Amino acid sequence: MTTKSQFVDEVLTWVGTRFHHMGRLKGVGADCIGVVVGAMKNLGMPVNDMDFYPRRPIDGIFKNSQRYRWCNGRPG
Repeated sequence: MTTKSQFVDEVLTWVGTRFHHMGRLKGVGADCIGVVVGAMKNLGMPVNDMDFYPRRPIDGIFKNSQRYRWCNGRPG
């Protein structure tokens, strides 16, 4: 079983990796989810990764959420 400390140590090895939407490669490019998914995979943890998600939340699931409709179509 992976400890919190081991997970944090692995995530810190990703520092310096450039941003790349849907990226999953340490030292090459990753987004915020890519860092988490990559760290989990490197530690042998089970993870369900997504094949695609929009670059901006407003283009995807968020746009159809109750909160979006509640705030009259303005994000935030």
